[in-house]
Order: sequence, then structure tokens, then C-alpha cells
Amino acid sequence: MFDAYIEAFQPYFFPALIAFALTFGLAMMALHFFPKWGLMDRPHLYGHKRKPIPYSGGLVIFVSFLVCLLLFMDFDKQLTGVVTAATLIVGVSFWDDRVQLSPFLRLGVQVLAALILIFSGIGITSISNPLGGMIHLDGWQVPIQVGETVHHWLIWADLFTILWIIALMNTINWLDGLPGLVSGMGVIG
Repeated sequence: MFDAYIEAFQPYFFPALIAFALTFGLAMMALHFFPKWGLMDRPHLYGHKRKPIPYSGGLVIFVSFLVCLLLFMDFDKQLTGVVTAATLIVGVSFWDDRVQLSPFLRLGVQVLAALILIFSGIGITSISNPLGGMIHLDGWQVPIQVGETVHHWLIWADLFTILWIIALMNTINWLDGLPGLVSGMGVIG
């Protein structure tokens, strides 16, 4: 039985190894170069009494993610939507770390990123009911034609998807004050 698990995970071993090595190498480079480039946090703004640490570690993860996508995935409409939305979020987050953008601008970008995902065909169409069964959110549809492409706007499913994406992004952002909390929650999630 254990051999079946090894065989099932074998195709993922090499991509996982490359992702780990790339992320580790880029993180070491970030620890070396980010202080020289001024990419450090400002703990005094939040009442912390510690030394500044390199701040834009999300760039390391994003670059590793993109490289691994290019190496191991075939791009389709959904993956293009994910890359576009992620690039938008990473870019605005990086800029926000530098100049403190308006929360309304950040929220608008988060909504735009969620809409990009929805129009690329990604969404939550049902959720499990804790009392049993499923709750289907795709019952009410409105067709929207853009050029020759018809997209079916699933009213409840798409609204739930937008709210879910925004809620998760902001939850992770709000939890990011305690060292290790976000990474621990991410691993558990």
C-alpha cells in the first residue's frame, strides 16, 4: 500500500524539489540584497522595538511560483487568470509597502483581481453544508456577451467568490503582525 502512495506522488517530487530549492535560494539572496536596496520594514511605525527586517519576501515566493509555472504547467484560461490576478495583487502590495496606499485603492484592486479570476472561469459554485448535503450557488445565471465570448455571470456564486477572496486576503494581511502566525496558518490551511 505504501508503494501506491510513493507512485502517486512521484510526478510531484521533482517540481516540489525545484520549488523548494528556488525559493530557498531566492530567500537567501533576498536576505543579502534587500537591506542594500532599502527593502526593509519600518517597525517603529507600529510601535515595535526590534531591528528592521527584509520586508518584501512575497516577491521571492511569487517569482518562485512564476518560474515553476513556466517550467511545469501548461497555460490555459484559468492559469492565465491566476497569474494576472496574482501579479496585480503582488504589485500593489509591493507598492503599498513603500508608500502606504489608500485602503480603498487596495480594496478596489482586490475586487478587480477577484473579477479577473471569475472571468477566467474560477469560482466557488457550491459549499458543503455542515448539517449535510451541499449548498449550490450557481442557480441564478445572467449571460454577458463580450465580443464573441459569452460569460455566464453566476450571481450568488460569483458574489460569494469575490467576498471569499477578499476576506482571505485581508485576514492573512491582518494576521501578519505576529512572527510565524501567517506561515503557520498557511501550512495548516
